[in-house]
Amino acid sequence: MNLWKGNHINLREIVEEDWEDVHSYASIPAVSQYQPWGPNTKEQSRVYVNQIIRDAFKNLATELAGMLIEYGFVKHHLHRIYATCDVRNVASSRVLEKNAMKKEGRLHENLRVKNRWRDSFVYAILEQDWNK
Repeated sequence: MNLWKGNHINLREIVEEDWEDVHSYASIPAVSQYQPWGPNTKEQSRVYVNQIIRDAFKNLATELAGMLIEYGFVKHHLHRIYATCDVRNVASSRVLEKNAMKKEGRLHENLRVKNRWRDSFVYAILEQDWNK
């Protein structure tokens, strides 16, 4: 777990168990007096912490995809890297697009998943486009 230490405070990644600490201040009326939220119930504090964790994972997927692309081009001197994703998976498409991958097309019923055929989008990036 990453820790960032200052003179008076220490920051670290949030974990699910932190909801109780969040609730200890988010439930105080004076704390939320000028905020669009609160005072929070226990359930609202749990939901808030879980949302932060989910949002962090979204960013992790984008960062990890970028690292894999860099690894392919730098370490293995690849010319082209491609990826596919289910056409219904908007989040995966967004991760690929955030990493400058271009949508090249759609493969119809190219993969059988859970007894059903699915369509896939194909994304790719060329080394010379990545270096820009």
